[in-house]
Order: sequence, then structure tokens, then C-alpha cells
Amino acid sequence: MEQKLIATGLGALIVGYVLGTFSGPNLDDIGAKVETSFSATGEALSGGVSSLGDQITALTARLDSVEANVASAATAAADTTGLDALGARLDALSGEIGDGLAKAQSDIAGKISDLGSKISSAAMPAPAATAVPTAAATAAAAPAAAPADNASPPQGLTAGNTAVFGDGAVRAFVSRVGDGTARISVNGNLTNLSAGESMTVGDCLLMLNSVDRGHADISGACGSDVPAATGFGPGEAAMFDDGATRVFISGVSEDGSAARIAVNGLVTQSVAKGESVSVGGDSNCSVVVEGIDRGHVQLGYICGS
Repeated sequence: MEQKLIATGLGALIVGYVLGTFSGPNLDDIGAKVETSFSATGEALSGGVSSLGDQITALTARLDSVEANVASAATAAADTTGLDALGARLDALSGEIGDGLAKAQSDIAGKISDLGSKISSAAMPAPAATAVPTAAATAAAAPAAAPADNASPPQGLTAGNTAVFGDGAVRAFVSRVGDGTARISVNGNLTNLSAGESMTVGDCLLMLNSVDRGHADISGACGSDVPAATGFGPGEAAMFDDGATRVFISGVSEDGSAARIAVNGLVTQSVAKGESVSVGGDSNCSVVVEGIDRGHVQLGYICGS
């Protein structure tokens, strides 16, 4: 049994050797294939190296061109021949203009001098004879006497006109002029003022001085030009009739139309502008609120018979 196995193995070995010898690749063929592959790779590598060398050569040529351009620009910048010529031309032109102006001034001065000589040497004309007017001519030329009832023209603005104060800070438009009053739009706000009344607009004071034949005489002042308020302020007292009448100022209404005062006592009462209050007792005198100026009360004192 063992001999059969050995014989079978030897037979298989022989058959395998024979098959490998006739069907396996030849060593010469393998060498030829390897040589062919290396030859193609070498040619490709040689071509790439040659192309890289050409690119480096082209880049070197471009760098040489850039260096040449830079050198040319530096040479042109250093060349100031054109600028020097321009400066020389400007200097020459300036000299020509100066000479021309000097000559023109000299000519004008000479002409003025000649004109002065001609004027001084000219003969003065003889004075004209003066005519003596006759009595009839004098009477005819005398102006007619002004009528006695010729009143002065009214002062102020009529309705539709505007007064401006404080460099435009206050614009007072006269809307209507009545009997002793005027309706005025001050910076767009309508208000009624009576002659002698005033109002404050910012740091400006506007006053209606008078009303005359449809004309409102308005004045204004601003800033340091505003005069101090006149009258008695809240907390102050006014004395009349050698101290027999004492008027204490308690306050002024918000709209400035009335004052709250106490006459010879502690009881206060509101008195409108233009109205009066009796002193009382045996006195026939009255205290009048004549006006109100920026919180100050202007008082008057009248006595009857």
C-alpha cells in the first residue's frame, strides 16, 4: 500500500514539472517586458524635465524684462530736464508780466499828471449874473401856509404788515387794529394788546406803544437791551398820601391781566388792569391798577372832591 502511494506521488511530481516547463513564462520574455516598461517611463521623465527647463528659461527672460523696465523708469524719473525748462519759462513769463504792469502804471500816472495840468490851466468861467426878483415874483413863489388843522401822519404799522425784532427771533404780524387795541400774531400765536401793554417772547420784550388811526406802533428789545420791569413786584408794598394808604402786592394772574392786592389791611382782592379799588373809610381816594409789566404792578392813586 505504501509503495503505491510513493509511486503515485512521483508520477504527479513528474507530470507537474513537465507542465510547468512547457506552460510557464520564459525568463527572456520577462526581461524584455521589464526593459520596455522602464524605457517608456524614462522617456516620459525626460520629457517632463525638458518642459520644466523651458518654463524656467521663459521665467528668467520675463524677470530680465522687468528689471530693464524698472531701470528705464528710474532713469526717466531722474531726468529733470523738462521740469527745469518749464521753470525757466515760468520765470521768464513772470518777468514779462511785471514789466508790462510797471509800464502800464507809468503810462497811467503820466496821463493823470497831464490831465491835472490841463485842468489847472483852464480858465474859470465868469460868474453868472444874479437876477433880483420883483415883489410880485416873490409873492408868487412864497409857499402857501399850512392849514392849522393839518395833523402829523400816524406812526406804526397797518393791518397786514410785520415787524421783526432780535434778528428775526420775534416776528409780530399785525392782524387787526382797533380802538386803542391791536390783534397781533407773535411767532404764530395770536394775542390782543392794548396801548401801553407789553409781552415777553423768549428773551425779548414786545410793546404796543400806541394805536393811532388804524396804525399800531410796536417796539421791541432783546437780550441786554430789554429794560428792567417797572412797578411793584409780589411781596412789595406801595405807600400813598404820606403813608395813609398802604397797598400790598400779593401776586399777578398768570396771563398778566389782573393783580391781587390788599389795601390798608390783609384782605386781598383781584383788580384788573385799568380798574380801581376804593381806599375806604373817610377817604374819597382810590388805588388804580394802571398796568402790569412782567409780574410787576404799576399803581396809580386818585382822589375825588
